[in-house]
Amino acid sequence: MGMTTMIDFEYQVIWSKRKSVQMSMHPDGTVKIRCPESTPDEYIRKYVDGYADEIRKYLSRHPQRLAAERAVLTTADVSRLKLEAKVDIPGRIARFGSVMGVTPDAVQITSAHKRWACYIRRGKHHKLCFSYRVMLLPEELRDFVVKHELAHITEIRHTPAFFALLAKYEPNHYNIADQVKRQEALVPYYAGKQGG
Repeated sequence: MGMTTMIDFEYQVIWSKRKSVQMSMHPDGTVKIRCPESTPDEYIRKYVDGYADEIRKYLSRHPQRLAAERAVLTTADVSRLKLEAKVDIPGRIARFGSVMGVTPDAVQITSAHKRWACYIRRGKHHKLCFSYRVMLLPEELRDFVVKHELAHITEIRHTPAFFALLAKYEPNHYNIADQVKRQEALVPYYAGKQGG
């Protein structure tokens, strides 16, 4: 586990067996930096410096106020977003799938409230599932989620080969993945039954 350091704000460093450095900012006001075990302290500090303005802006807003201001989706909103996703996502899959040379056997739009998407393999059958929540992402990030899941058709697990493949179609994938994760605390959420 890690330590808490001070620039003019606090952040927690968590070392683990991962491949890249990732920052996350949470509604309770905590900032966490997850990084490979061998990452030098100086590299981490420079990484945080690169996001310092963004972190200060985030922390300047009281966490409870941030949670209170975050929009809440109604059941009708979820139904509408699912319908939009059924039109939007297959088009992106067709576009990027043709470039990446893969085609899923099935695509499903789900009501999952805790994940953006997932890949399911049963034998030689490849299925991609996308939550209605992807419609809450900016276009670039939505494209990334689709490319990520399509890459799983070729490489099932998050191996070096998977990330090498993803990098061919999204060279900036580590940074974009961080942006997608940060959206968790920003996009409207569904206050009804939780699942997925």
